Amino acid sequence: MDSKIYALDACNPTNGDVGSPSNSSATAMHSSVAPSVIASSEATLGRHLAYRLVEIGVNDVFSVPGDFNLTLFNHLITEPSLNLVDCCNELNAGCATDGYARYRGVGACVVTFTIDGLSVLNAIAEAYSKNLPLICIVGGPNSNDYGTNKILHHTIRLPDFSQELRCFPTVTCYQAIVNNLEDAHEMIDTAISTALKESKHSYISISYNLPGIPHPTFSRDPVPFAISPRLSNQMGLEATAEFLSKAVKPVLLDKNCLREQLDKNSSAEITKEEQLDRNNLARIAIERAAQQEQKLPKKSSSAETTRQEFSLRAAWQEQVGKNCHQEWLDKNSLAKILQDSGSAGIARHKLPRKVV
Repeated sequence: MDSKIYALDACNPTNGDVGSPSNSSATAMHSSVAPSVIASSEATLGRHLAYRLVEIGVNDVFSVPGDFNLTLFNHLITEPSLNLVDCCNELNAGCATDGYARYRGVGACVVTFTIDGLSVLNAIAEAYSKNLPLICIVGGPNSNDYGTNKILHHTIRLPDFSQELRCFPTVTCYQAIVNNLEDAHEMIDTAISTALKESKHSYISISYNLPGIPHPTFSRDPVPFAISPRLSNQMGLEATAEFLSKAVKPVLLDKNCLREQLDKNSSAEITKEEQLDRNNLARIAIERAAQQEQKLPKKSSSAETTRQEFSLRAAWQEQVGKNCHQEWLDKNSLAKILQDSGSAGIARHKLPRKVV
């Protein structure tokens, strides 16, 4: 296989198109390469996938060659507008695809079955929160091996081909297992369009014996993707740009990360205040118990006097606890009144707790 390593600086699109639709009125995404007439011998799954990747703006695919994806590679490298960037391992390929997607708006990687798929999963999961369309393509087992309970290499020595698939749904918006040509066209297009629409990742597994087989569904030029453009708030954008241009040291914060941090800080403050309340109540109870204990009669050696002292001490301690509990209720009732009346500040209603 004749694949080369290319620099990212040479990956700029010729017409400025990226994977995400622009804010123009056009809703169709057209490739910068004019579609050619498809001969019957070239109407293959591999050719269709390569064409679709170029159409959405992917000109470089980060890959790790393996025996389950070599057939697919042979068809991807025949696309003149598509470069295969070989990586030393799957984690590097996934991280490179993440960076490429941030630069171009969409990215794609190709690895092999199960073991490699589980390795690239770490990078896919890490990039999932960035809201970027990323296509993860995996070379799967032979379509004739499904249902045979064979133990294949690149697996964890179990006759189960769904090990990899069960890991991807939590970090991808769509999963496609292409092990027949009848619906391969639809599944590939749905996976790619869903990733673009949701700005999330899609997972496509393609049986290694299928990319080079001609099929009538690939004999027609594919219909260009039609995805509604994402409209931004122009007035808000201009106001933000003006505000940042006047700032001396502007700082931008991700609203999702900021909200998460604010929630953590709020929880920490609430926990700290509750702990202070508990400490204050405990201190008050101890001080009052000490004051009341000073009024107790001196200890006597007789058993009857000892029982009386114990009963009196218990009664006073119970009274102290009731007084502290009543103060707790009064405090929270006042906080509830302030909260209901819309008073400034933060008044939190706490459940009463009895101090023993």
